[in-house]
Amino acid sequence: MGWSQWNLAEHLGVHWVTVSRWESGRVEPRAECLRELVPLFLEVTFQQVRSLIEGGERPFSVPTNYVLGYDLQEVRGAVQDYVQASLEAGFLVCFIGRSVRGRMALSKRWRLPPEVLSHPSFRYLEAEEVLFRGGNFDVSQINWVGREIEAEALRQGYRHVRWIVDFGPLFERGLDWGKAISAGYNAASVFSSQEVSEGLGLFPAPGELNGPYQVCLLCLHPWLLGAKGFVRNPFHEDKLLCWARGQLMLSLSR
Repeated sequence: MGWSQWNLAEHLGVHWVTVSRWESGRVEPRAECLRELVPLFLEVTFQQVRSLIEGGERPFSVPTNYVLGYDLQEVRGAVQDYVQASLEAGFLVCFIGRSVRGRMALSKRWRLPPEVLSHPSFRYLEAEEVLFRGGNFDVSQINWVGREIEAEALRQGYRHVRWIVDFGPLFERGLDWGKAISAGYNAASVFSSQEVSEGLGLFPAPGELNGPYQVCLLCLHPWLLGAKGFVRNPFHEDKLLCWARGQLMLSLSR
């Protein structure tokens, strides 16, 4: 985690020899020490993620099924690059948002220029029509709408459809994090089982909202949106991270 044995021991209130024994596997940390270690582990994990997304190992034009994007200043320009690369590659881009100003708000929030917003292969979809039914968030609604749009796109000659969902404004208007995570698992299943649609979910940066759900997001996505391209997520389905999430939820429930 980047901490010396001495500093970690001082933080946990134990002797540095005890930390050495943990590292060598000679003894196991006590439950209370494990709970203290979890926030430190998660903090270091998200610091590593933030460093990773400064780069990019895979061009935005390459089909990539399920990507996590954080609302961070350093990657906001990457959303524009992602959209433009998608349009240039001949993909249909469907951007789902929620704003009283509609697609024009995208120009300010995600730096999308007018020529992108007016492109015939770019569609802005209101979240209320795609993600909600009867005023309630409903995963089955996006499945139904998605199938309709995919079928139409294939008839029109598109090879791929890229879906972008901006969750930030939805959380600001009261969307429950648990429902958003359920939608994420649904999307992961859909995107991994076919080759037409791919998705980019845009979420608040780690540390700004509820920790356990941020861990779920990180475990769920195989790719991250980097400033210069897609970045493989080393924490995808990470068992240690899933364990840390469980410990964090236990500590929050006490």
